[in-house]
Amino acid sequence: IARAQLLLGNTGRWDDETVGAASDSEGGVPEACVLLLESAATAAAFQPGTVKAGSQSISQANVADALRKAAKAIRNFGPSVVVIKKGEHGVLLFYEDRFFALPAYPLEEVFDPTGAGDSFEGAAMGYLAKSGYTSFDNLKRAVAYGVVVASFTVEKFGLERLRTLETSEIDERFVDFRRICHL
Repeated sequence: IARAQLLLGNTGRWDDETVGAASDSEGGVPEACVLLLESAATAAAFQPGTVKAGSQSISQANVADALRKAAKAIRNFGPSVVVIKKGEHGVLLFYEDRFFALPAYPLEEVFDPTGAGDSFEGAAMGYLAKSGYTSFDNLKRAVAYGVVVASFTVEKFGLERLRTLETSEIDERFVDFRRICHL
């Protein structure tokens, strides 16, 4: 993808080192910079005082509002796209003035969540790289594809399920998930 980069925001900070890693040859942040955040708590760290970890008194509406504010604050630093992974609760996508939320793929049983986030990231970015487009609709499909691949990861321990995974299985589940989510 021309001038698109992926940043993994696991530290909850946006500093010179992080920006430097994403800078183009002229020192600016690429126009299609995608920031993937490990969790809602990491996103909240970009907007201090909006979410207090562990507080039982924060309503879901307040958390959603705080995440929208955090995504806006992060986008003000340069990334045009912010994706917040919420584990078993799905994923949030922020692009320009648009917002998109997806649940996790509904499974009867989760064996081991280890590696699901990494699978999500690789699949979503692979989808974008293969398609070559970073339009809002394509970003929605990419995060849906990431959710689907991550759903296979949690079916067995470690990489066991991914070692036997066939493209046709991913395609079939992707079609099902798009139907479920009306994509």
